[in-house]
Amino acid sequence: MRKLVLLFLGFNLMVFAQNNKSDAELEWFEELSETSYQGDFMTAYLGFGKFLEKYPDSELAPRALFNQGFLLRELGKEQEAKQIFERIMEEEFNEYENYGGIMEQYTLYKNRSAKHLAEIYLEEENFIAALKYIKIFDNIYPYKHFCGNELEADAIYTDVMYAKTYHGLGKLDKAIKKLLPHLFYNGLASNNEVMELLSEYLPQLYSNDEVKQFLQEGIQNFRVKDKDYGTFQLLGVKIPVYTYQFYGEGEIELVSDKGTKNNQAIEKVIKTHPVFEVYFQN
Repeated sequence: MRKLVLLFLGFNLMVFAQNNKSDAELEWFEELSETSYQGDFMTAYLGFGKFLEKYPDSELAPRALFNQGFLLRELGKEQEAKQIFERIMEEEFNEYENYGGIMEQYTLYKNRSAKHLAEIYLEEENFIAALKYIKIFDNIYPYKHFCGNELEADAIYTDVMYAKTYHGLGKLDKAIKKLLPHLFYNGLASNNEVMELLSEYLPQLYSNDEVKQFLQEGIQNFRVKDKDYGTFQLLGVKIPVYTYQFYGEGEIELVSDKGTKNNQAIEKVIKTHPVFEVYFQN
């Protein structure tokens, strides 16, 4: 599940140098980042601690502190990591400080820390606390990025976290409905975990016959927008469907040659979906 990252310098090296940071400070931080990427997590963790002792007021201090929390999780020290991330949530760090690489736009200290805390509490099965931090990173400190792929990946990550937490709270209906909007791959980000969870959760709440009935109703009420796009409604959730989402079907159009809804193609699409094909096997 974890999509969280270490905070390093990258292309910000020149910027920090222009802000009168010493070469020793910059080089030390870069060396510790490299040590982390090489997998020597304990050495890097201890090094970032020494860095914070020597440069407590450095502009790099928030990154060093966050990296300590990240590395503690890599070392399996969840409780110590939790303390660091909770501390970050109380600090006045610049959430939209330039991250420094081409893959991430901002540092997002609180968004990332809240995600770590939600994951830790979810692993501990403290679902109330997990839900608290999910709502924080979803609503109060949301993820920001210039790339649609990253935004979609984060949206899926967020709803998967909601779903797992609601499942832990015994709210299966809410868990399933959080996942359904991501039922079909949209070409931007993988929905594999969504499909795995739906395959697990649906039988826990509904019988095979009930699911088949819901699917048949969704097929009958499928709404076509044009030959390449439509909406499929399941359990009251409208799900976007694009033709390139169809599994192993090649070129399929939602509208027939006569300009009407291509019912046969739509039915085949639903019945061959990885989550639903099991319900139509003889």
